[in-house]
Amino acid sequence: MNAKIRVTLHYFLSMLEKRLSLEKQETVNPIFLKFFTKEELLEILSWLYHGNIPQTYDPPQMSSEEVLDAIVSERSILLYIVQLWDNEKEKDYVVDANNVHSTLAQLGLQTHYLAEKPIPDWDEYDRSNFRSLLKKAGKLTPRFGIFDANVKEEDKYSCTTPAKRYTTEWEAQMMLALLIAEAGFCEGELKVMEL
Repeated sequence: MNAKIRVTLHYFLSMLEKRLSLEKQETVNPIFLKFFTKEELLEILSWLYHGNIPQTYDPPQMSSEEVLDAIVSERSILLYIVQLWDNEKEKDYVVDANNVHSTLAQLGLQTHYLAEKPIPDWDEYDRSNFRSLLKKAGKLTPRFGIFDANVKEEDKYSCTTPAKRYTTEWEAQMMLALLIAEAGFCEGELKVMEL
């Protein structure tokens, strides 16, 4: 996913979250049962309660549907996903003055505006721009792909390579969830593997 699309999606997800916060929503669409395992739903529930799930819930005894009901709203899931995305983006690369200057020097862009702009003043556009520069410099490479479920670890390089590679596992997992939800694939037909 290119930087412009990523920034645009992040913006729209943030705006959607604000709109959902104004609505009184008391149910979650069961389609999320296709996107998340019970363990992932429990992670969301735990995140909602800052790591302390209330004693009124009994996670080992709860079904996936019960955990989804306990999450209460789609807004909660959206907030969790945006938080995951933000955390994943931060882990992908280190933004410090040395990394910025070495990347710009490698690309012959020593006069780029990011060379002079203080890193604490960077906004989402600046971070996205720098991420694109990291990709051009070969410092940020796609490391994950979606494969047929029967592809073994030792065969992943010899079989047909994935049509699209993803920089983060999170991106690949989200695309896998979309393929299951919208493209007619069944749960278990595909899997994400690190390249």
